[in-house]
Amino acid sequence: MQDTFVPTPGTVASQTPALAETPPPAQASPPAASVKAPEERPEQISKQAIDKRLRRVFTPRADGSYLVGEDFVKQYNSGDRQKLLILFEKCDHDPDSFGGWCWELESSRMI
Repeated sequence: MQDTFVPTPGTVASQTPALAETPPPAQASPPAASVKAPEERPEQISKQAIDKRLRRVFTPRADGSYLVGEDFVKQYNSGDRQKLLILFEKCDHDPDSFGGWCWELESSRMI
């Protein structure tokens, strides 16, 4: 067992034992140059998933109201959905964003 040095009030730095140098720990991670950043890819959504999301937007809620305005519901029910699909794509196929955006359009009378 090694003796442990305990400094006393009259001890000077030159009288303290030298501490053994410990080598730095080995690096566990690879060098930064060999690490590749993940590629960002746009989310791929199938046509069926897009149709289902859009159908949910145009399905009446339990109280009979819709997530979008009446003009949009009429256009969807008439079968003319190409323009609605384009608008839905601009909202990243997010039903909540699409609904809010449609209400803004309807309230500003742009359609």
